[in-house]
Amino acid sequence: QLLFLASDEGPKLRKKAVFFLRGLPEGKPVSLNNSSDFEVVFGELAPQTLEHLDSMLSGIFLPMLKEREDWGQLGEDDRKDFIGRISKFVDNLEEALRNKTAEVELRKPEKRFEAEVKAQGLQKAAQDIDIVSHFEGLLEDWCRQLEAYLE
Repeated sequence: QLLFLASDEGPKLRKKAVFFLRGLPEGKPVSLNNSSDFEVVFGELAPQTLEHLDSMLSGIFLPMLKEREDWGQLGEDDRKDFIGRISKFVDNLEEALRNKTAEVELRKPEKRFEAEVKAQGLQKAAQDIDIVSHFEGLLEDWCRQLEAYLE
């Protein structure tokens, strides 16, 4: 057996890694006559780990858990609770991925309103009503965009 774990400080996955997961109760032999029956689940991980995790959880593991009949001593209520928590985790992961890929592009100040970034230049800009008005409007636009994005 080989187990490789990495942290943010350790080596990063640069290409691909593969995994195999036995989906049978301990001691039950794997049938070599069936394919795609969830007895042995395998897959690969690529650098987009969260996207792959979402795909595997929602497309492989969650359906496998829902179809599984032998839960040992785990009661029906606990089984439903466990599957519900996994489903909730998948929902949260999918929402996080949607938010990760969403972008907000904030409008930049017009070139003509750029000021010297020194105390004297900023004091002069603060006295110019056109510059102040431009930046107030810009800040209001940014606030509206960010509020809409967060909703």
